Amino acid sequence: MSDIKRLGCCTLCDTPAYEVKRLHTKGPFKGHPAELGSPLETCRKVTFDLKGGTIITLTVCAECVKGLGRDKFDKIWAKCIAANHYENAAHPTTRPAVLKGREDIMKEMEADEILQVKEVTNHA
Repeated sequence: MSDIKRLGCCTLCDTPAYEVKRLHTKGPFKGHPAELGSPLETCRKVTFDLKGGTIITLTVCAECVKGLGRDKFDKIWAKCIAANHYENAAHPTTRPAVLKGREDIMKEMEADEILQVKEVTNHA
């Protein structure tokens, strides 16, 4: 299990949630999905309320949804934050406006947390 949220995979267990058409073959995302197809039958869309008032929707597999409770929220949010750090490191920039935007987003994410599950729906 990875420490970051992987594209097209369950946020908790990293099981593919979508048909993977192509993987990255080089660079910092080597082995990660690069192109997705249709959602798999086990794919669920989970909408969360955040403390800061934002609503986010993440992919979770049907098996992990069964055990999804408050005890998993910190792990889920930590993986989202780590994925944002990873993405920023993989795409460095020197443009001041972009750097400032990334910095602001990270501050907001690090100050926020998941409060509750708002809705769970089948993604397929």
